[in-house]
Amino acid sequence: MNLALVLIALAATWLVVRELRVIRNDKRQILRENAWPQFEETYISALQSGISIPDAFSFAKDFELPELAAQVGVLVKELDRGLPLQKALEEFKKNLNLVYADLFVAIVSIAHKSGSQNLIQALTEHASAVRFELSSLGDVRARQNAILAVAKLGLMAPWVLVAVLSVNEQTRKAFGTLPGNLLLIGGFLVSLIAYRLIVSAGRITKFKRILGENHGS
Repeated sequence: MNLALVLIALAATWLVVRELRVIRNDKRQILRENAWPQFEETYISALQSGISIPDAFSFAKDFELPELAAQVGVLVKELDRGLPLQKALEEFKKNLNLVYADLFVAIVSIAHKSGSQNLIQALTEHASAVRFELSSLGDVRARQNAILAVAKLGLMAPWVLVAVLSVNEQTRKAFGTLPGNLLLIGGFLVSLIAYRLIVSAGRITKFKRILGENHGS
C-alpha cells in the first residue's frame, strides 16, 4: 500500500469534512442575514399598531421566522420573566451575532430611553438600508462562488490525472518509491496551499461589529 496516497486520502477527507462544515455555517449565517429585514419590518408593523417596544417582540415572534426563532424566543422569555429591556437586548445581540442587529438594538435602546421618539422612522430607514446591502452582497456572492467553483475544480485536475496514470502498473511502482512518495506529498501540499489562497482571496470582507462583540466566523 502506498503510504503517501493513504496520507493524502486522509488529509483530503479531513479537508472535505471541514469544507462542508464551513459551507453549512456560512449558509446558516446567510439565512439569518436574509431573514433579518423581514423580522425588523414585522417589528415595525407591531409598533405602528400601537404595541409597546417590549411587547412588539412577542408580536414578531408569532410570525415564526425559522432562522431567527431561537434567538427571538429567548428574548421574549427573558422579557416575560422581568429582565430589563436593555439587558435582554444585549443578550439578544450576542446570540444573533449579526452586524445588522447591532444597530437595531442601539436604535431601540436609545428610543426606549427617550420615549420612543422617531423610533419607527429610524427602524424603517435601517431596514431599507439592510435590504439594499443584502441585495448587493447577494450579487457579489453569486459571482465569487462561480469563480471559486471553477478554481477549485482546476485544483482537482492534477489529481484526476494522477488517478488515471496510476492505472498503469509501472506508474504505481514509481509512485511507491521514496521519490514518488515525496512527489505526491509535495504536490498535495502545493495544492493545499493554493486552495487556501483561493479561499482567502474569495472571502468577502465584512464590516466589523463596532456596536457589538465581534465573534468572527
